Amino acid sequence: MQKSMQQKILTIGMLLLFPGWLSSQIKWQALDSGVKAGFRGMSVVDENTVWLSGTDGTVMRTIDGGKTFNNVSIVQIDKYDFRDVHAFDRDTAVVLNAGSPGAIYRTENGGTTWTRVYNDTRAEIFFDAMDFWDDKHGIAFGDAIAGRLVIIRTTDGGKSWSEIPRSQQPQIQTGEGGFAASGTCLIATGTQTVWIATGSHRPNQSSDFSRLLVSRDRGKTWSSVKVPIPRNPSSGIFSVCFSDKKNGVAVGGDYRKPDNVQNNIAITSDGGKTWSVPKFKNERQRPSGFRSVVVATMQNGKSIFVAAGTNGIDVSSDNGQTWQRQADLATNVLFASPRKKTLFGAGPNGVVFKGTQTDSGENK
Repeated sequence: MQKSMQQKILTIGMLLLFPGWLSSQIKWQALDSGVKAGFRGMSVVDENTVWLSGTDGTVMRTIDGGKTFNNVSIVQIDKYDFRDVHAFDRDTAVVLNAGSPGAIYRTENGGTTWTRVYNDTRAEIFFDAMDFWDDKHGIAFGDAIAGRLVIIRTTDGGKSWSEIPRSQQPQIQTGEGGFAASGTCLIATGTQTVWIATGSHRPNQSSDFSRLLVSRDRGKTWSSVKVPIPRNPSSGIFSVCFSDKKNGVAVGGDYRKPDNVQNNIAITSDGGKTWSVPKFKNERQRPSGFRSVVVATMQNGKSIFVAAGTNGIDVSSDNGQTWQRQADLATNVLFASPRKKTLFGAGPNGVVFKGTQTDSGENK
């Protein structure tokens, strides 16, 4: 199929993603990344500047809203899998490699050159995600080594990183770990709080629930809360998001069963103290399969949640209590711009897309 026809079909499909948004004049379109990498890392600086990271050591950047993407991959590390990226502006960003060596690279010139600012050569290391509270303070975590999650932090905008003392690293349960699926199994909220979502990653290990680990002092002390999303080696919580101080959504499920609508969501209305499964009236109200990412954005001045996975995208306008199937688009990662006027998404085989809300009256 010709590329122009592919883009036309995808654009038509995008226009059907959010039928309720058409009154707000949202225009959806496919973007050409120019590569075939599987994207899992994304950082949206604004409506024009987006960074992507993924397989084969790939790092991409656009500064014109997706009209063109520049390949700013780091030379000679095509075997790396950059599962997360965080950008501070159009020129400055850090990328996180998942497996050993657990490396972080930083650029200050738009990806022209990169500096390795962290390197962990332990064979067991596997980083899942990172996030920042502000331009200086950030945190990343990896799967457990000897029973405790690996936690590293930065206080200088990612120029240097250090592992927190082992005594402060959260203990995990047997078989518990993270899923490096979209960079959103860890989120930093407010000025001090960080949430880490868990699943399971060892054979023959399962539980009726997953957990969210939470620290309210940037990783010095930790507590946990049970979330009614079962975990086994391929299931658990993959992403967590809060639209405000009270309302949040955790999504996941079983990535080996992408169309399974069971056990893939929990919600909170008390700031994460307790989590429950929504009381769906029928199966059509559920997220329509495994979901690797959930984000909060705005529709006509109201917060909505958008959840995406390998079999498509769902939207909720009632804090996760009901969901509407929107598209059969394979998606790994999805983010909204800071102004909540643009959504960018990406997935396997170099797929990138965006939705732009042109109505300027209600969502500034």
